[in-house]
Parts: sequence; C-alpha cells; structure tokens
Amino acid sequence: MTARTDLHTHFAGILSADELVGLGLEHGVKLDPATAKRLDIVNASYSGPHLALSALDEGQMGKLKAGLELDPQKKSLFDSLDEVYANRAFITKNAEMFVPLLEKIAQSYKQQGVEYAELSYAGVISNPALIRDLHENMPRIEQETGVKLRFLGAMWRHSDPEWNMDEVDRLKSVLQSPYIVGIDVMGHEKNPIRDLKEPLNDIIGYAAQNIPGCAVRLHAGENPYYSADPSALDDYSFNNAYESVQISDSARRDADGNFLGPYGEDIQIRVGHGRYGLHPMTLELEQKAGAISELCLSSNLLLNHADSYKGPFNLYAERDIGFVLGSDGYGMYNTSLPGEFELAVKAGMTPAAQMLLDDTEEAVIIKDAQRFHAKMEKWKQYEQECAAKGVDAFDALAEAPFSTPDGKPRWTDGVSALRHAETAALHDALTAALSETGVNVDEHEIDDLLKNRRVTLFSGASKSSWKNVPEDQQQAVVENMKAYVEHLDGRRDAVVTGGTDFGFEAVIHKLVEERNKTLPEDRRIPVIGALTLEANTKDIRHGTLSHAKVLRYGDDFARSWMDQSPALMDMVMRTDTRVVMAGGGQVIRDMVVDASGRGLFDANKIFLFAGINGASGEKAREFPNARFETTGELLQRMAGTAQQVVKPASGAQGPQKAATPGN
Repeated sequence: MTARTDLHTHFAGILSADELVGLGLEHGVKLDPATAKRLDIVNASYSGPHLALSALDEGQMGKLKAGLELDPQKKSLFDSLDEVYANRAFITKNAEMFVPLLEKIAQSYKQQGVEYAELSYAGVISNPALIRDLHENMPRIEQETGVKLRFLGAMWRHSDPEWNMDEVDRLKSVLQSPYIVGIDVMGHEKNPIRDLKEPLNDIIGYAAQNIPGCAVRLHAGENPYYSADPSALDDYSFNNAYESVQISDSARRDADGNFLGPYGEDIQIRVGHGRYGLHPMTLELEQKAGAISELCLSSNLLLNHADSYKGPFNLYAERDIGFVLGSDGYGMYNTSLPGEFELAVKAGMTPAAQMLLDDTEEAVIIKDAQRFHAKMEKWKQYEQECAAKGVDAFDALAEAPFSTPDGKPRWTDGVSALRHAETAALHDALTAALSETGVNVDEHEIDDLLKNRRVTLFSGASKSSWKNVPEDQQQAVVENMKAYVEHLDGRRDAVVTGGTDFGFEAVIHKLVEERNKTLPEDRRIPVIGALTLEANTKDIRHGTLSHAKVLRYGDDFARSWMDQSPALMDMVMRTDTRVVMAGGGQVIRDMVVDASGRGLFDANKIFLFAGINGASGEKAREFPNARFETTGELLQRMAGTAQQVVKPASGAQGPQKAATPGN
C-alpha cells in the first residue's frame, strides 16, 4: 500500500531541482539576471542578457539547483520558501513551459504510483490561455501516463480584500472548466481564516448553485498559532482548523441548515495540513461536515512547524475523519509520495489509519470521475452557447463582468495607496497614544540608543504559555534574570522587549523597574518596546517602557506579532544586541531557526535558558553553546569564556530525508 493521490501540492513546487533544470535544458529556457544575481551565479553588477542554462559551469549549476529547493538538512522559515518559489519562477511562470511542465509532472507522478493530483496555482484564475492548454493537452497526457491532473485556483490569504473579491469573480468563470475543480486559500498561516469569510461565503454559495463537486481547500492548522479552544473563541482567540470547516459548511447551507442549490451537499471541504487545533469540537465538526484533512509531514518538519514526522493520522482514524498525505510540492522538500507514506508508517500510522487513507483516496478518485463527467457536459453546453454568440469559449472566461455596480474590478492601484495610508494612520495613532502616557517615541533617539548601547533583547513565554510554566521554573527565571538585570549599567546598556506586560517580558519589566528605582535618573536603564501595529496600549503597563517604536518588516511596518520575529532579528543583525530567550512556543522556535540561518548563534548573540519548559529549553539541546541555567553561566557565554561543546546535541543533525523517485 502507498499513497495514490497528491491532493495537497502546488504547481510551482512539484518537480525536483534536477527535474526542473533538466526540463529547462531540454527546452532552451534561459535564466533571468535577477534570479542569477539572487543566487550569486553572477555578480551584483551584471547587466548582460539572460543566461542559457547550458552555458552554466558546474559551480553555477550547483548554486541554481540549491536555490530550487529547501535545504533538506535543516529547518527553514516561510520567507525561505518564498525565495525558493521566486527562484523557480523563470520556468514555472513561463507560459511557454506550462504544457512541458504538465507532461513532466504527470510522468513523475506515474513513476511514484500517483493516479490523481490537484495542483494549487493562481495562474489558472486569470489566464484563459492556460485553461485552453489544459483542454487541448490533458486528454493526451492522461492517456500516455494514466495520471489525472486537476487544478485549484489559488487565492493568497494576505491579499487586499478588494483583490480577493475580484479573484472570486474570476473563479466563478474558470470553475466552469472540468480541469479547475475548486479553490485553495494558501499562504503563510499568520492571519485568522475568518479574515477571508466574505470571499469564501461568496464563492462557496455560488458553487452550491452552479458548480458540481467543488473542492474548497483552506490552509489551516499548519502551525499552532491559531489553535485556541473552539468553545472560547472571541475577537482575540482563533482556531483556523475549526473555523475553516465552520465557515465553509455554513456557506453551503441556508439559514435553516439545509444545503443550498443542487450542488451544496456535493461541496468537498478540505483542511490543508490539519495538524493543529484538533480539539474535540474541531474533530466533531470535521466528522459531521465530511471534511478531509491533508497531512504534509516533510513540509511541516522542514518549515519548523513540527519536530518530528508524527502526525494525527491515528486520531483521525479513531474519529473516522478522512485524511490523505500530501507532498506540498515534493520538489521543494526533497520528498515523494511513496516517501511520505513511508515516513507516516515509521511514525506510527496504524493499519486502521492506512485503510482509512486508502478509502479516502478511493472516494476522491471516484468523486472526480463523477464531477468531471458532469462538468464536461456543462462545458460542452457552454461551448455551444459561445459558438452561437461567435465568441471563443476560452477568451470569454476572462471577459465575464465583475459583480460590482459598474462591472469593473474593485482593486486598482489606488487601493495600495489607501492601504499605505491606513497603515500610516495606525502607526501614528499608536505612537500618539503611547506618547500621551509619557513614552518616548522619537525614532531618531531610539535608533541612537540601539546604535550606541549594549542591548539585551528579552523574548520568551507569552501570556498564554507563562501560566503553564511550573512555579519553581518561574521562580528560577525571576532569580536569574534579577541577577542579570543587576549586572546592567544604565549608562551603557539598554533593554528591548515586545512591549506588552505579560509572561517573561512582564518579569523583565518589573525587575528593571525595581532596579531603576534605586538609580539616579541619569543612570536608569532604558526599556524600549519593539511593537507591531496590532499592539494594544491596554496591554502596555504604565511606567514599564521608557521608549517604544513600531518595527519595520520589509518595506512597511510590522503589522502582526508574527512579523515581530524577523523584524527583531533584523535589528539584532545591525546592532550590538544579545538575545535572551526563556520558554515560549512557536514564535520562539521560529526566532531560533531565523537566528541560526543568519549566523547569530555563531556570532554569540543568542542565549537560551534551559531551566524552563518550552521552546528555549527544547532548542538549548540543539544549540548547547547557547545554553545557560544560571546568570553566571549566561555571563560566561556572553563573554565567550564558557566551555564550548564540540559535539552537537542528539537530533541536531537535521531532518531525515524522505525517499525520492528513483532512490
């Protein structure tokens, strides 16, 4: 037994680096200068033409291939994934390569024993030429390989609302094609799925009335950020796995709970990843709604969302909730579908769960056959209607009017300007509110402090996780941090926290506050709050911060607390800053991976308190030379006088590689 489907995958991430480069060589694809510079294949001053792949030397080719996949020997963050996608674009977004890519993907899946796959791709929403290519070539490809390829129109969860509503209108048109079988809400899961409720209600309601067997796949439960108890959800608590099913199921029903239209009951709800947020209420709702979860083991491990290949397959089997294994784009993660199945078995997937997996895949394959037949009949009727009007059926897909009063798209260049203005207004309102409480928000003064002081950044257990830390461990944190704060000199040092007065940061605020009471005003230790736009001044206790600024993330202000980690690491890179971490959850795990990738452990800038449950204690085993349990040990680490551990801690060698085709 092995996996027969790949329901959770992305068109641009499917082929391996070798397969992708081989295809590029075969078809004479050239590498654009921007990608070549990004991968250090040419120097930054290069101004020549596109580079023929056949002209690359061994070293250049090695750099290219390395840039087309994540490093399988270490964990990465989503920013790295985005870079890999950008590096692949010279082939995957090349319209002339669409059909060759389809052919190669089908051949590769055949080699893996995969019969059916659904490829998430935004390109099929707005480019009718790709739909034409599918209709003209997929019958031949299916006959040659026996592999059925279908597409999900991909919507990015972080796009402007106006853009996503326009995408919904475009989807309504292209979903007529039997090769476009549904929608995928994709992207880094750092916002609640309820932000997408309006477009989801619109497209699901439309599909219930017009589209046979529409698949609705929402990326949810990929990481633990949004996994609150569904019984306690409010404006600040979210469970994306639960709410994905709840929103989708409600959108296909009327106010009395009856299914809408002829196809409401036929809508297939799928939870992309479905690893976190699996409270009893979530599982009960998934089972009742007939939802399918798509588990991506290698992806979750390599993107730092899990520390092992163990997944909830047996939990799903106990609750009779359908699930499948997905590759998430096997070429990105150096894996394959047989490899994912092997990893699941080694991770403890029971025979009962394997049978449920097989049953789920069989049901999906049967459903597609039924859906394809029904949609092809409707497509033929659509072609006849177009012919009677003298219009091309594929061109007409892009000419359908938008569901706005004037039939024009909602999103224009002015929307971007509006968003920037809204962001600036949020920033100004936040800093003004802080200034009224006596906090210094002068960015020039703060930048001078960061530039000219020895800075200690404290980050760790938050409001939710601190309460789960045993009392003796909390006391150990307090005692050791008190000794460290006593060591600080207000004329030379500065402290940075996330600003809010919770958990580990509240401990630091109180300790510095107590220390400053004993010091002359000109020797007090400045405490700088490094904030995001979603910071609530109610969570910032009066008197804890002397200064505060909103962090920058890329070209804009950091909007959410999930943008805080990379923005803070940017600050650490350019200043004399040491980072002390104590406890914490996924935010700290991501911060550790980010710091490692930037070389900050080697630069002796990261220090992990081992005497506490949570991320710092876990990661201290992986980075023993950053580990400390006492203030004395911390100061020795900072001074570079502590004994260095030469041999890595067990488990620090990187993730296990999954089997790949031909291995």
